[in-house]
Amino acid sequence: MSEEYFSVPALSASLAKALIKSAAHAKWYIDHPTEPTPAMAMGTAVHAAILEPHRQDVFVVRPEGLDRRTKEGKARYAELEAAGLPIITQEDADAVQRIRDAVLAVPTVRDALEIGSKEVGHYWEGRGVRCKGKADLVTPDVIFDIKTCTDATPRGFLSSVYKYRYDIQARHYLDGFDHCDDFIFVAVETAPPYAVGLYSLSGALMERANADLDVCARRYRHGMETGIWPGLETTVQTIG
Repeated sequence: MSEEYFSVPALSASLAKALIKSAAHAKWYIDHPTEPTPAMAMGTAVHAAILEPHRQDVFVVRPEGLDRRTKEGKARYAELEAAGLPIITQEDADAVQRIRDAVLAVPTVRDALEIGSKEVGHYWEGRGVRCKGKADLVTPDVIFDIKTCTDATPRGFLSSVYKYRYDIQARHYLDGFDHCDDFIFVAVETAPPYAVGLYSLSGALMERANADLDVCARRYRHGMETGIWPGLETTVQTIG
């Protein structure tokens, strides 16, 4: 499912976050898939550990002192990559287990995991373009999305919403999974005490995301139809 999902050309939440910057940003995102960073690998491991808590093989621990600059180190790292799992340090592996336990201790999430479908890929037509989304956890009426963060307090996570445009993701997924009435973020800190917060977004934030998604869809459709992906406005603008 993953390989097929990523290969299908369609408007995703991640692509929309690039499109809202400019069509040129989106074209770069399409043509240059991001190499996983250590933070991204840990995030992937956290997702797998929470969504499949009974599995033991959700990540690979990178041996301490492994040097990828050496011939032996490169060969050993290639062996680790062959497993197809995120490669993380022992320190991060210990944190993943604690993060999983903290999230699974929340009754709302634990109950949703019992009845919901996990990592659900979906395609739909919306705003005049083909769209896609892959939800972490879908129950009959709610979409849950797991986010690792440094601050899971309401103010701290709201800052992440603005910085990473999580509102666009929430609106996009609710468009596609239209049987669901709410989108809930499960925000969990990656350092002690591994605090967990559950958040839905205000109507004002969702309205802004809806308007921005209209812009994204227009830019995406224009780029796909014409092959032209404009950058930023180059006349002098007043900001502030």
